[in-house]
Amino acid sequence: MDSDKTPAMFSPIFPSPKTLDEGFQAFVTQRPPCTSLASQMPTPQRHTPEIARITTVDAHQINIDGNHVSAGIAWFDNNDPCNVSVKLSEELAGPRAGEIGALLMAISTLQTDTPIHITTKTLKLRKDLTVNLPRLEDTNWITHPNSNIMKALIAKLRVRSTLITLLDWDKNTPKYVTDKLQLQTKECLLKDNHDNIPTEIDAPLELTDEQDNQPSNADVPT
Repeated sequence: MDSDKTPAMFSPIFPSPKTLDEGFQAFVTQRPPCTSLASQMPTPQRHTPEIARITTVDAHQINIDGNHVSAGIAWFDNNDPCNVSVKLSEELAGPRAGEIGALLMAISTLQTDTPIHITTKTLKLRKDLTVNLPRLEDTNWITHPNSNIMKALIAKLRVRSTLITLLDWDKNTPKYVTDKLQLQTKECLLKDNHDNIPTEIDAPLELTDEQDNQPSNADVPT
């Protein structure tokens, strides 16, 4: 059983199609099989970047016009140039959306071979990126309130070539850090202008209609 105190791993695997051929349709167009022998080139060793540790938090409110206002922070360390604070546009704003948007912007600045450990404020985000992911994708995210930005985040995570782990805030997260981040996120809500968060997904990472409509047999706890 999944423990809230144990880091969970993000899996880049797409939802299972009916056949292997259908699965590969998400990545390539159908072509005649190749009969050429594969060439194997030695890959030179390279330095693996140090693990990036990201703590995320969000803030949300309804303004006087009745519209959602959302902001989020992805924090690496004190005075780290990779730190991200974002205010979401009105069409992306909603409960818990700020944390997703900040994480999306933060990982976009990292090399794809950088290992990542993410500490999320909400248990829901961690579960949506791990145990809930197969069910959400099998239903094309129709029940998720932040589907557009979540699909963009998943696509960004899938192109990464190293381990991604997630954990929730707990007693091991220093209180001065959590207090500071929550204050800064509330201040971010007051920004005059929103930040541009790209939600476009490259075609090879967008699920096909056939995959979107695959029924799910997974019984995943929520």
